[in-house]
Amino acid sequence: MGMITNVNLSDISKSIFLRLGARYTNYWKNLNGKIFNFNYRQIELKQFVKIVKIKNVKKGDLTKEYQLIDLANIEPGIGFLNDLDKNIVSEIGSDKIILDGADIVFSRLNSHIGYVFLMEDIPNSKISVIGSTEFFPLKVDNTTIPSKLLKYYLLHREFRKKAIFIRTGKSQSHPRIQVEDFMRFKFPILPQKVSIELIRKINIFEDEIKKKKLEYESLQNIIESVFLKYDIKKPSLDENFHIKIKPMLSNIANQRYMRIGAEYMSFWMLRKGCLFQSEDKNKYPIIPMKRLIRKYNATVIKKGLMTDTRILVEFEHIQSLNGKIENLSNVVTEVGSDKIEFGNADFLTNKLRPYLGYTIINPKHLNIIGTTEFIPFSIINKLNTSVNYIRYVFLSSEYLKQSKLLMSGKEHPRINISDILNIRIPLPKLTIQHNIVKEILQRELKSAKILKEIKVIREKIDNIILDTLNYTKIIKEK
Repeated sequence: MGMITNVNLSDISKSIFLRLGARYTNYWKNLNGKIFNFNYRQIELKQFVKIVKIKNVKKGDLTKEYQLIDLANIEPGIGFLNDLDKNIVSEIGSDKIILDGADIVFSRLNSHIGYVFLMEDIPNSKISVIGSTEFFPLKVDNTTIPSKLLKYYLLHREFRKKAIFIRTGKSQSHPRIQVEDFMRFKFPILPQKVSIELIRKINIFEDEIKKKKLEYESLQNIIESVFLKYDIKKPSLDENFHIKIKPMLSNIANQRYMRIGAEYMSFWMLRKGCLFQSEDKNKYPIIPMKRLIRKYNATVIKKGLMTDTRILVEFEHIQSLNGKIENLSNVVTEVGSDKIEFGNADFLTNKLRPYLGYTIINPKHLNIIGTTEFIPFSIINKLNTSVNYIRYVFLSSEYLKQSKLLMSGKEHPRINISDILNIRIPLPKLTIQHNIVKEILQRELKSAKILKEIKVIREKIDNIILDTLNYTKIIKEK
């Protein structure tokens, strides 16, 4: 449903960007940058936070090792960091920025999903840290609002709702918050004693989450374990070494996109397009994806009013790295940008930032549409290929890692469908595929239950913040 609001030209003229969007203008007019609508002292972010001077690190070979942090290393909505030990790099495929000197790092891209972390949570403090150019490295005056509290203000469901009003860009391709708008957000200042007590309670909930996470097994680790058991792959080796290759012009000319990047070429020349390194290459046939799946010819829904209601599924409605649709209640009659019908596609995967793992099975009985950043696929022959087996291949650590090397584009990196279709994977007999799927699914469901318990605990942090703000308001009124 659209928003109707009365806006004067004077309201629009107050905006740096002179934006006309109803939600954007309505937010600044009525809430004036407030995240929490409580009537006590709130100050703009720019009054106690500064963006650390940006220092760029150019792509290519580096003069020393860095700790690299990408969006995929940040647990959305919680802000914990994962798999950092696997991201010590001496070469990068795209420009990064140095994060040293920051207290908090905030992602302007997909800020409504919640990519925020504290620099103090990085275990190896002796190595310089670099990250995505989408990050804002923030230096905080902790005497005004402590970094830990600011982190949970920025992860709070109320902030993420407001972020949707403020972001620019296509709804799912590259929605960003502009730095000028970001620094105008207002946050409440609590008395020091209240702030200390609130952080103490937050720490208790964080410890509960960390304890639960010890029971949690990531889908990538589950897939790794089962694939190893069935000899789909061999144990992963440390691949942090330099690769020197000398591609001939004929090697480059044989590619559709004529790319010359070393990492890209090494995948096709050295790995021969094989996603997994197998102990016994003769155990299962190694088949290119194009013999197993084909692109589904999805209908494009043009932006504007639709003739009937649809369920809209965007990336924000899907568990990153788990490929599970979390929200099927987003029923719409109008869309602000072109979408695709999921139709009879068997599964869909994300071409934009493929390493974030948004591969999903299509619930065909529902009338679903989604971003054009999805690529819909159909299984060519269901008598020899399980769609769930293919889904797990796309959610494996190997695909998430190799897709980073195959994608192209600086600000909006995408993987090309022709590259996906030329990737080669082992194809066991269908009965073995079913056994693999069954074993992964059993452990996946157990982890999903733990994940729900973690989300309940995480919700308590948002609630205790609101309770504290409300209690502070009552005390002040007295």
